[in-house]
Amino acid sequence: MLRRTDEKVASLRVVLGLGNLLLSDDGLGVHAVRALEGRFPGWELIDGGTKGLFLLPYLQGADGLLIIDAIRWGREPGTIHLFDARVGAGLKPAPTQHQAALSSHDLGLLELLRALRLQASMPRWTWVVGLEPASLDWGTALSPKLEEALPGLLETICSLAGTLQDVDMLPQAVLSPNSSTPIIENHSQ
Repeated sequence: MLRRTDEKVASLRVVLGLGNLLLSDDGLGVHAVRALEGRFPGWELIDGGTKGLFLLPYLQGADGLLIIDAIRWGREPGTIHLFDARVGAGLKPAPTQHQAALSSHDLGLLELLRALRLQASMPRWTWVVGLEPASLDWGTALSPKLEEALPGLLETICSLAGTLQDVDMLPQAVLSPNSSTPIIENHSQ
């Protein structure tokens, strides 16, 4: 389901949640966007599901874009990943039997970002943030590992969104509360 929460904003900033709610952790982006409702005045929250290129009209004209998705990079399940999609860090073509997928939306997400570039509609900043999934099996709930990691991801997204309100870049690392340990693997460097 696509939702537009604020049609009249001077500077359009979009949080886009991607995922298939029928494949447990793959639905992470949709679960996250739903949990973030009401926390982002002035932002447009979109439950993009698995719509791929059909999302293009919702993203054109955006100043900034924050995409939330399950991201497979072979790390420990629950690891938070973050990268700047403007430079394509971490984005790979559709997987073959010898490649690991970034997410099940690789082709759709790549095509969407390429289409934005081709139309000169790429937002000023575009970041992808997500968690390493534990399970992509059939099921409508997140795995216990991702359910446990979701509050940290939401906190990271809120921190990131606050940082991106009026700037183009993100700090080198976002730190966990009461700690000096980075909680994000920043793949944009």
